[in-house]
Amino acid sequence: MHKNHCYLSCHRINNFNLCFNGRVDKGGKIVALCCEMLNNIPAIKLSGTGKQIIDNFVFLRESAIKEGHNHAQSVVVTEGCLNCVNWQYDDWKDNGLVRFVNFSMYPAPCDCRCIYCVYRNDIKEFNDLDVIDGYEKVFEAVKYAEDTGLIAQDALWQISSGEITVHPFKKRFIDITKNKNTDFFTNCFVYDEGIGLNLASNPMSSINLSIDAGTRETWFKIKGFDNFDVVLENLQRYYEDSMQDGQLTFKYIILPGINDNESDFQNVVSIMKCFGVKKIHLSRDNRIKYSGTGEQYARLVNSLGIFLSLLYKNEMHATMYSYSLSERREAEKIAQKSKK
Repeated sequence: MHKNHCYLSCHRINNFNLCFNGRVDKGGKIVALCCEMLNNIPAIKLSGTGKQIIDNFVFLRESAIKEGHNHAQSVVVTEGCLNCVNWQYDDWKDNGLVRFVNFSMYPAPCDCRCIYCVYRNDIKEFNDLDVIDGYEKVFEAVKYAEDTGLIAQDALWQISSGEITVHPFKKRFIDITKNKNTDFFTNCFVYDEGIGLNLASNPMSSINLSIDAGTRETWFKIKGFDNFDVVLENLQRYYEDSMQDGQLTFKYIILPGINDNESDFQNVVSIMKCFGVKKIHLSRDNRIKYSGTGEQYARLVNSLGIFLSLLYKNEMHATMYSYSLSERREAEKIAQKSKK
């Protein structure tokens, strides 16, 4: 454990994030200290026994902290961190325990066809023994970390590998996170009793739905399925399972010309009211590179501002991680004008 004083680091490293991101069968570095989409983030390969994976991961974090103490004068592990906005000089406090575990491994199946998603249903790849072996290595590493007390009792767990309700390892994931604070990423096409039981016994647990629409018509355009009413029914069941408001969380990816109309925004706000949702994450299609002077870009920022205005009028809030600081500021100006 390091003494508490100022050095370069980030909340992910300080939180001792244990993230499994990427393909389990290609030999890449998928055990990482964060989920940022940056090159050369601190990560190791999924190789060896569970003990070896965790030992190597602990060493990775120690190396990252050591480089932070050297004020990035000599970097190897944290090279990718230098371009991250979260890499900051601060008085970081470290208790040496993992406080966030993220499962975001692929291949992973999904029964949705979101128009912005690069992943497709790859359930057939689970016939490959390398895929099965990769998942088993992840489970073995996590078990070792738990058995040795490395993971904090109140750690947050997150399952975002495809669609959890149709995953071949669904039962393993549900069992691992039983009675633990867990964030389940789901499209809510079906209701899952295991997730419902977790919500009912852990007030900090939640489901995360990328809702992206407020109407049946827009939902069909984006998701490829005409089942918006079913999704709302399943949301109602999860809400009834919940111990408190805030356990249902939404994300809305603004797609200019598709779901950036006020009708969808207003209906989403109404849905949020029904299910005790006070905050939504507003995002964008990161595959599209907008020109700062283009019509589509202007429409994106204007739509963001209008959505913010509706939220503020209903005493709701938003996070906007995928938008730049200048975009957020411009959207805030539009929101304030719309409130008047």
